[in-house]
Amino acid sequence: MEEKIYQQIEKMLSSRKTNVRLEAVEMLREYSTEKAVKLLIKALSDPNEEVRLLAANILLERGLEVVDDLIEALAHPKWMVRRMASTILAALGDDVVDDLINALSHDNDDVRYWAAHALSGIGGDKAREAIIKAAEENRIPKQWLPRILIAFPDDERVGKLLFDMLSDNRWVNRREAAQALERVAQLNESVLEMLKKGVDSPNDDVCYWSLQVLGVIGRTRSDIVDFLARKLEVCDDDIRREFIVDAIAKTGRKEAAQVLIKLLERVDLASTQRKAVDALIEMGQDIVDVLLKELESADETKRYWIYRVLYGLHYDSIEIYKRALKDPSWKVRSIAVMAIGDLAKSEDDVKEILKLAEDPDSEVRKSVLIALRNYKDKEWAREVIEKLANDSDEACRVYARSLL
Repeated sequence: MEEKIYQQIEKMLSSRKTNVRLEAVEMLREYSTEKAVKLLIKALSDPNEEVRLLAANILLERGLEVVDDLIEALAHPKWMVRRMASTILAALGDDVVDDLINALSHDNDDVRYWAAHALSGIGGDKAREAIIKAAEENRIPKQWLPRILIAFPDDERVGKLLFDMLSDNRWVNRREAAQALERVAQLNESVLEMLKKGVDSPNDDVCYWSLQVLGVIGRTRSDIVDFLARKLEVCDDDIRREFIVDAIAKTGRKEAAQVLIKLLERVDLASTQRKAVDALIEMGQDIVDVLLKELESADETKRYWIYRVLYGLHYDSIEIYKRALKDPSWKVRSIAVMAIGDLAKSEDDVKEILKLAEDPDSEVRKSVLIALRNYKDKEWAREVIEKLANDSDEACRVYARSLL
């Protein structure tokens, strides 16, 4: 008789109607057999959240009598069942800690991970020690380890385990470890020191990810910017200088922008200089006031790159670019022309660049043509384009004629 009831319930659990599946799960509340438990665990993968939660609550009510079934469910082929079973075990609390610790030695990766997941949810010293020991013995799959360890961010051993993962052969594992370290290192100075030493590691991955984490921590700590600036000064490797520049920009701080602006003068470090430009643009509008203060620099290369960054940020104060039209550097005049052409809000502003159609430098004249490409149907622009179609410079002539 009972077997027929289970067959009916199993059929109801496959119904397309949510209310029917809910009724089936509710019926299972009345039965405590192994078959009933199996059907409740099956219901944990139901597409409807209400059905899943009802099944989970009934299993939770059963308490310790279903622990073995729930641990077995940690190896279920469906992810949702594994997750729900782990959540129920965590909700059962301290009474199941020993069972979960035993599961950390299971031969199935999923069981070990979800057992650790449940233990991290329960917390406490016993769970912490068991998880850290399992991690040190490589019993928790690396790809999931950071998500477990982050439950104990104030433990130095956790920081060490995560730091060691920065050299893992899988990029995704390195990234997950770095993201977890962003929190751990802020709570533990010894872990922060590991990261600082990691910057000098012979392993490029350790160096890169240490810098990435330090960059994030630097958003709230100015001393990190000072540390990175010192490392930048003594670094003699192009690739690692770019790593450091990226980390400095990641802090988002105005003093960080000042460090990067100094690089704009370094014509001897072309790739780093260009990286600094890109990094400043990535830092966004918050650093505009820092950039504007540098426009009066006597260094024309620096002025050029400052205008280039402002243009990259779509800073649309046209008056700034109008003043640059008289700059002694052809590079500055050229970028100012381009910026006005793209960012001007009126034709009168664009007409300001027309006088540079007679600039002595052909690159500036060509910039005028590029800036006028969106106005080529205007009579005032067409006159300038036609004139430059007979320019002494071949590149200007060719481009001008392409606009006619």
